[in-house]
Amino acid sequence: MKRTLFRSLSLIPLFTIACQPAAEENGTGSENLRIVEVPVIELEKQPGYTVKESFLGTIEARRSTMLRFEVAGTIIALAADEGHQVDKGQELGLLDTARLEARLAEAEAQIAEAEAQRTLARTTLERAERLKRSQAVSQQDVDEALQQRDAAAARIRLAQARADAIRVDLEKSILRAPFSGTITSRMTDEGAVVSVASPVLELRETAALESRIAVPRTTADNLTPGDTVSVMTELAPEAQSWEVTRILPQRDPLTRTIDIIVTPPSEIRDSLRDGDFITLKQVTAVSSPGFALPRDALTESVRGLWACYVAVPTAEDGTYELQLRDLELLHEDADQAFVRGPLASGDLVLATGLHKHAPGQRVSVRTFTGSETETRP
Repeated sequence: MKRTLFRSLSLIPLFTIACQPAAEENGTGSENLRIVEVPVIELEKQPGYTVKESFLGTIEARRSTMLRFEVAGTIIALAADEGHQVDKGQELGLLDTARLEARLAEAEAQIAEAEAQRTLARTTLERAERLKRSQAVSQQDVDEALQQRDAAAARIRLAQARADAIRVDLEKSILRAPFSGTITSRMTDEGAVVSVASPVLELRETAALESRIAVPRTTADNLTPGDTVSVMTELAPEAQSWEVTRILPQRDPLTRTIDIIVTPPSEIRDSLRDGDFITLKQVTAVSSPGFALPRDALTESVRGLWACYVAVPTAEDGTYELQLRDLELLHEDADQAFVRGPLASGDLVLATGLHKHAPGQRVSVRTFTGSETETRP
């Protein structure tokens, strides 16, 4: 019994000696805490920030119209088809004009008849005036001859007006291009009977292209006709300068945006097609003092705010203490955020790895190189 007890007591010092280094290494006292080195950036207050925005637009013809005959009739010829380039004033279609030509011949015959009646009325008037001087006829006869002459002149004018109206209808029976462009659609063919409202061809002014882009009012207010904007096309990924030609005065009732009209430079105009998409790249400067931070330097806080860790120097061993500061997020993009809050130029802000640290933690600092990325477990 004594021998067994002696052996048990003799093992206690050995166990204590074996466990002592591990206890010292993993000690929980503040004097044994390991100081972690963290990457920080030094803040510099900025007067404002820039907002990079992209807006989508579509290339469209400056002018587009549905061509119709201005008189009804039967189409006997259509000289244009889809894809044809046409010039201003070019004949594109023709109606059957046989009935109009017959009416014109009738009107011209009425003119000839009225002119003959006017000639007879003039002769009668001259004869009545001579006889009146010799008292052979009364003044009543002279007045009647004068009225017949004037009536004949009126009939001539009426017949000429009818003939002119028919000539106008004959001219309207020819469909002409109102401007140079491309036929994009053909709705009918020869032999069809069309009314005044029937569309025949669609014409687009493809040589003069422009784009309509919907932008917010803040962007539209910073532009005036004649300014240039940076635009990217599907075939040309590099941005090019396009001119702002018009800014519409009203807002879209649904999107609350304002349309601006931009035109491409002449050197790329031939490579564009109606319906192509373009992207307007706009950089807007906003005057609002604050600080630029990497997005990894932010963490969510309460009441919809964001926060960052500021490394504040301590009086012991050149270490720093992490303090949490609530921030207001003014703007963010893919890499950076612009904030304002209880910060000052020269403050050291933890740049990444915020989930590994806590307020009040003691750390040492090193300059953030920008190549470090945050990895979460």
